[in-house]
Amino acid sequence: MLWQSEAPSWLYEVDRGATTIWETWDGVSPDGDVRTMSFNHYAFGCVDDWLFRRVAGLVPAASGWRRARIEPDLECGLARVDAAVPTPYGELAVDWRRQGDDALVRVSVPHGIDAELVVGERVIRLDAGVSEHAVACGERVAA
Repeated sequence: MLWQSEAPSWLYEVDRGATTIWETWDGVSPDGDVRTMSFNHYAFGCVDDWLFRRVAGLVPAASGWRRARIEPDLECGLARVDAAVPTPYGELAVDWRRQGDDALVRVSVPHGIDAELVVGERVIRLDAGVSEHAVACGERVAA
């Protein structure tokens, strides 16, 4: 659903100009005909949660983002992920890039959030501000 550009998929919608999630997979046909339906519909929106929590790894560990866990899926098949979520304390962000068997994980934590980076079995406490971490994919953090 994420990788393919033919319906049904999110890329099919994006390739046809979507900036929101449609009510149906094929709201605009390949020849450009537009169907009568909602072009701003949450029906397939659960992918957002999966992308932010699983792929980017931005997970609230307490209500209101008082605590957060950043646990990116470096084996998901993507070469780069850049994501951010608004919190009551400011923007919590992660930007990770694969480089062969390694990755660079850059995290931005606002003041007021207790955060940790989890890669494999290693847990790194994160201070407020921006930090970078060299990661051996599928192994441990080389911090």
